[in-house]
Amino acid sequence: MAGADVAVVITGERRLAALSLAERLGALGVRAEVRPPVRIEGQVPARRPVAILASAWSAGLAQFVRRLHARGHHAILLALPGAEVDRLGAMRAGAADVIGEGPEQAEELALKLRRLSELAPGPGGPKPAAAARPGERVYRLGGYSFDPVRQHLTAAAGGAVISLTPTESVVLYCLVRAAAADPQRRMRVPDLIAACRLPGLTPAALRKHVFELRSKLERTATLPLITGDLRMGLSCNATFLDPNADATESHA
Repeated sequence: MAGADVAVVITGERRLAALSLAERLGALGVRAEVRPPVRIEGQVPARRPVAILASAWSAGLAQFVRRLHARGHHAILLALPGAEVDRLGAMRAGAADVIGEGPEQAEELALKLRRLSELAPGPGGPKPAAAARPGERVYRLGGYSFDPVRQHLTAAAGGAVISLTPTESVVLYCLVRAAAADPQRRMRVPDLIAACRLPGLTPAALRKHVFELRSKLERTATLPLITGDLRMGLSCNATFLDPNADATESHA
């Protein structure tokens, strides 16, 4: 699917923030339309994702998310600066995701929207997995290409796929980005929690996700794609990382 086919409706009480987000998404190839909440229900194309700029979690917001979910829309909450959004409560209400505040919030939303567009069924049934788009970054780890959008690693030889959970994919993406910027950097618990920006991610939960991620990678890839530990810091082995690999090269 071409980037221009990825679209979202942005809503929330802060129109200027919504317009700014729409502009950033446009630069990332996502069509965005800004509408006030009162003009959402019944006026948005079926199955069109709705991004909600949230200043706080409330009973009214929960009801709004439930109504969108019931109408088949993917509701994605985006925390405004200083906002605390109840991730578990949002998920219980039917939200597809909650994205914390930060400089890469628009990029994370664009990745999520592309993922949802690939999973959405078309008139003829489920869509096949799309090839990576030129310009989307795919990272090379050992004999694997890591695609953070599709949340998996693909082996160059044999095409074996290692599927990741959304949180595992975010953790690996943060490690890869850190290694691309500085191969010597090691990320400890506070560093990873700050980089992941996943509301409700506690140190204990992060340790569990990292343990499961490393077990999955080492069991399947049989290579130490992640080195170190959370006490002294984790990193991606620089000899396995090619930060300049683009989507075309990785899927050639």
